[in-house]
Amino acid sequence: MIEPSDLAELADRLVVWRGPLEFDIGRAPERLAPFVAQHGVQTVIIDSLKDVAVDLTKDETGSRVNSAFQNVLALDVELVIGHHQRKGMQGGGRPKALEDVYGSTWLTAGCGSVILLWGKPGDPVIEIEHLKQPADRRRAARRRRRRTRPTGSPSPSASSS
Repeated sequence: MIEPSDLAELADRLVVWRGPLEFDIGRAPERLAPFVAQHGVQTVIIDSLKDVAVDLTKDETGSRVNSAFQNVLALDVELVIGHHQRKGMQGGGRPKALEDVYGSTWLTAGCGSVILLWGKPGDPVIEIEHLKQPADRRRAARRRRRRTRPTGSPSPSASSS
């Protein structure tokens, strides 16, 4: 996947936070956006949601997590969040709806897309299903265009202090 000639650029552009966050985003949602901004990244990947917030079945936690994510998105930063389905669902088989996502409904309410990956660990082929599509495709297209600005171009949402 990565050629040796790409390693220097990867080391320069990839930021990896090792270990747990210093806060729980379900209890202190206001801390996530400044944390992300401090690192100056364009995309955040959280693996896994259970590792950054506890009590995910509670609506209070779900709404706080959603608030934290919305604050990050307001920075024009993309979010990719790994989250696990319920284990031992009644009837077994592959989950088919947002209601099958473990935890509060607020965990997916603020997401533009929810994609289900289904398979067993180590499977060479897995299934993918788009459980929730973005509501406003024009907004997503505008975000993609802003991302293609040349380096150093000011962001339309940047403000001076």
